[in-house]
Parts: sequence; C-alpha cells; structure tokens
Amino acid sequence: MRTWALVLFALLFLVGCKLGSSTGSTTPTPTKGGSASSGNLVGVWQFEPDPAKKDDPGAAFAAMLGGLFDFEFTSETAFELSMLGLLAEGKVERQGNEVTLTVERVGGMSPEDAKKNKVTTDNEPLVFKGEISSDGKTMILWSDKPEEKSTFKRIEDKVGPPAVSAEESVLVGRWVVEDIQYEEPLKTPEERAQDYSIRHAKLDLREDGKFRFRIGIRVDGEWSLDKNEIALAADHVGGEKSKGEEPDVVVGKVLDDGRIQIVAPDGKSKMFLKKG
Repeated sequence: MRTWALVLFALLFLVGCKLGSSTGSTTPTPTKGGSASSGNLVGVWQFEPDPAKKDDPGAAFAAMLGGLFDFEFTSETAFELSMLGLLAEGKVERQGNEVTLTVERVGGMSPEDAKKNKVTTDNEPLVFKGEISSDGKTMILWSDKPEEKSTFKRIEDKVGPPAVSAEESVLVGRWVVEDIQYEEPLKTPEERAQDYSIRHAKLDLREDGKFRFRIGIRVDGEWSLDKNEIALAADHVGGEKSKGEEPDVVVGKVLDDGRIQIVAPDGKSKMFLKKG
C-alpha cells in the first residue's frame, strides 16, 4: 500500500523530488481546431497510461510517475499542474479543440528564476500543445516532441447521496491552507518553492462522506468526524487504488476556532486549514 500519510508528511518536511516528462500514446480521435468546441475544460484531468504498452518497462515506469501528477483547469484560461509537491501555474489558449498551455510560474517563481535556483531543470517543458477529443473527455498533450504524446482523461466524479451527520455537515466544503509551522526555518529556494506549492493545497470534504486532498499529489477517500478528531481515510493516491487491506488514515483536529489542524508524527510540523 502506498502510504499517503508519508507523502503528506514528507511534503511538510520538504522532502521533494523531481518528476520528468512521462509519455504515452493514445487512440481517441481528436477534433481539429476551428470545429465546434467539446465543452469546457474546468476540472481535474489525470494521466492515462497507454494499455498497448503495458509490458514495456519504460512505459510502466512512466505510468507509475504519471499517476502522481495531473492538470486542474481552474478556469477556461488558467491551469495548475501538480508534480510531486511542486505546483506549476499557467495560462490556457484555445482555438476550437486545440489548446496551448504555457507555464508562467513554478513554485511561485518565474520559470527563469526556477531554473536559476535549480528548482527545475532546462529539460522541463514550459509549453504544451494539445488536442481534445470529440467527446470532450480526453486530451492529448505534447511538448517539444510531437511524436511523444501523453494522454489525460477528465475525472468524472460521481457524488453519492448525503451520508454525513449533522455535526459533520458544518465541515462540508473546500478547505485551504492558512498557515504551516515547520520544525526548521526554510532556507533554500527549493524549500520555498515546495512551501508555496503546499500552501496552495485544497481539501474538499463532500456531503457523501468522500474527500479529495490535492497537495502536490491527489488523494481520494472517505472522511469522518469523532468529537473534534477528523479522520481522512485514503483509498486512492495519485489515482491509484490502495492495495492494503486497511485504509491509510491521517487524523487531524478541529480546533475551537473552526480551523483544521494536521500534525506530523514528531508533533513539530503543523498545517492549519480554514474554510475557503
């Protein structure tokens, strides 16, 4: 089982790693630019491995990494790309079903400063070209090598009937990071870039008892409240279903002022979330 608690607390401890490009091929038929648009972009899009290359070790490795990052289109003109604790933000240009995604900030820095401070490398692309399939559910993206394409599929959430108690219902909604207290002061540009990314995390607590936590990696599962303790039991991490018999649980505390506090195992690094 992939332990998302360790991922979360590793981010709080600023233990980051770089993610290169992951590639695959796809079979969906895109609709060329200039034709009728196939719906809006807003939402989360997840990397989809190529089933035809399931026995290719390189493709399998790319699929494993690909599950750890995704695009979220926050509007029709802006996107966020989560990459293992590093947040890239940029603009979207669209003509029909052809899109161009341009990275404008990485970890809160300009791409030039990110490279200068060794937060990213010269090999990481800043512009992605893409096409959206005719049904609006699949997006094919590539950077400087059109022959190396990656496929992303729109995540379609199915919200179930209300399943939370009256006490839990007051917590339903989106939570954002208000503050983080680290064990040690931030020193390096990479630490500050990761801190910027963590501070843009989003926790959605749903009425059907499900949650989604986007904190450099997307975590999905079920949540519950016991007095003032909130439990986030993950069943999917990076889009991959947990293989363990028991769910992986992170426990937080609802404070008297209404905020949620999550504390690392050593009790020193703390994250505070507020309703947003």
